[in-house]
Amino acid sequence: MEEEKIYTELIKAALKLAGDNFTQIISKVNNKRLEEKRLKKTKDEKDKQIDKSKITLNDSEKIHGQISVDGEWAAKNIQNHIKEIERWAHIIKFSDLDGKKTLGSIYIQLDTYLLPAKRHLSLIERSRVIELEKAALSGKEHCVILGQPGAGKTTSLKKICDLIIQEKTDTVYTFPILLRFRDIGEISTSTPILDHISKTIPFEFKFNDTRDSKFSVGVDEVKEEAIFSFLNYINLILVLDGFDELKDSNAKKVVLNELRKLSSKLTDSKIVLSCRTGEFNYDLEYSNTYEIAPLNERQIDLFVNKWLNDNSKAKDFIQKVKSSPFADTSIKPLSLAHLCAIYERIGNVPEQPKTVYRKVVNLLIEEWDEQRSVIRESAFSGFQADQKFEFLTHLAFYLTTQYQSTIFTVSEFESAYQSICEYHNLPRGKASEVVKELESHTGLFVESGYGKFEFVHKSVQEYLSADYLIKLPSLNSVRKHFETLGSELAIAVSISSNSSLYYIELILNYFLRLKLSNSFYSSFTSRIASENPSFKQDELVSVATLVLLSIWVNPESKNFDRTKNISVGNQMHSALAELSKSIGLKEQKVKISKYYTYNVDVQDNKFVELIRIREPENHKRLPSKIYLPVEFYAEFNS
Repeated sequence: MEEEKIYTELIKAALKLAGDNFTQIISKVNNKRLEEKRLKKTKDEKDKQIDKSKITLNDSEKIHGQISVDGEWAAKNIQNHIKEIERWAHIIKFSDLDGKKTLGSIYIQLDTYLLPAKRHLSLIERSRVIELEKAALSGKEHCVILGQPGAGKTTSLKKICDLIIQEKTDTVYTFPILLRFRDIGEISTSTPILDHISKTIPFEFKFNDTRDSKFSVGVDEVKEEAIFSFLNYINLILVLDGFDELKDSNAKKVVLNELRKLSSKLTDSKIVLSCRTGEFNYDLEYSNTYEIAPLNERQIDLFVNKWLNDNSKAKDFIQKVKSSPFADTSIKPLSLAHLCAIYERIGNVPEQPKTVYRKVVNLLIEEWDEQRSVIRESAFSGFQADQKFEFLTHLAFYLTTQYQSTIFTVSEFESAYQSICEYHNLPRGKASEVVKELESHTGLFVESGYGKFEFVHKSVQEYLSADYLIKLPSLNSVRKHFETLGSELAIAVSISSNSSLYYIELILNYFLRLKLSNSFYSSFTSRIASENPSFKQDELVSVATLVLLSIWVNPESKNFDRTKNISVGNQMHSALAELSKSIGLKEQKVKISKYYTYNVDVQDNKFVELIRIREPENHKRLPSKIYLPVEFYAEFNS
């Protein structure tokens, strides 16, 4: 009740100021009308002497008007709106979360770049950050907060609203008014933001004894100037969430036009606007634009400890995530929150990284919008979520194999687009439009610097490339690229419909016929162990694994360097041991012995030779002999 009284007094004072301003504006309009009447009268009767002072406006020609607001009613509306904001801000909920979390229990302060990443000319600019709350609330300039999907935009706006409502910040702003753009239906007026404000603070205008309180019809300068005077006096903070979630391009155009006016007219009240990075390429007057930076290690640790609220569990979670192939996904609050939620439910991170890759990609490309009932219309016919995914898999594969990089120039992306667009029914010459839509709708491929593009995470680029590989009818057309695809082929084994068969085919039908480097085998074997594919207990998986190791260390190979000492401590043997453990080679010794046996006639202090004694019916390409490092064989055979 005390707050309602404060709001009532504030509204009354603001109304008086607005009323005075309203009267002055009407007086100016009437004076203008009088001048126009005198000028017209003079022209019509130019041959006669006319005393202009005697030409006046009659009552019907004048504008008579006043502005009013029911202070007590408005104060109650404000209180109700604030309670709605409090409920919205208090709870964090999403599909993977068992129950719900409160904002206070999981919120951490995020950093923002001083300039959006796409404008960065140097990596040095990545270090120039400011705390998000300070960026939003300090100074009188309006604030645009950009961020990739899942960066924490909405959660941060919740915190800003909470700080204002709970008076936990040194600021002149009295209370927030929140508008979530996803809640706007069809836009039928030119002022949807003012329409929303009027529901909380119902202004009423009276002109020539005719009431007109609708902002959606005929808003003119007279009304607007009075409203802006009122809003500036009460020092509100206008929180606008999700510009990218407006229904269509026309809605965005209407809102942008209104934002341009509001940003110049609201001098003592403040706008804080959030939007996905790829959707906002505009400059608003009297506004600063920031972009949310990825989480750093300190923020990740803090986030996990707050979320799990258990030091030992947090330590275990962080160690497991950091040692996984999907560690890079943890730099986004959305991905990290889902991983924490899964860990809470099952007491572990997913055993197979492919679960996380799929989760992250599905979240960004479709699931996150579905959970919030956000619909994004494509500018290209048929280019919906599943088609975007297929295009991204092809793009990832092309860029990976052509440029062997994770960062790509504009020309490299445009070249890739021109090469693959027709496979996806996309028009040639529309590379820039397509990449903007991909960034806005999915956040999987982003503009990460001035004239630079990259996938949101390296592991996502690898996963998308692997998905492209497993859908090819044959690998013959791409085997020339194998050297650059060690990790991708390992992931392809994991995500294929039959990991055992895919793995066996790769080794016996491709690796045996190709000359691949040590670095390829190091990448492939270590990644196979990390991916933990669902191999069934197939004896040929174990046999193929020994063949794989033999191909790698084969002393008869031209690529093999005999001067290297193969010992337990080196990287090669470590990878062999890790792969042996993940495959379960020791447990498969009896089955392996059906196909290979130790050749006692060959004595070598570095290698053991195994000779083939049998061929499987379905695979006639088993080599007649294979080689294993002595130490590895001793460990395997113990």
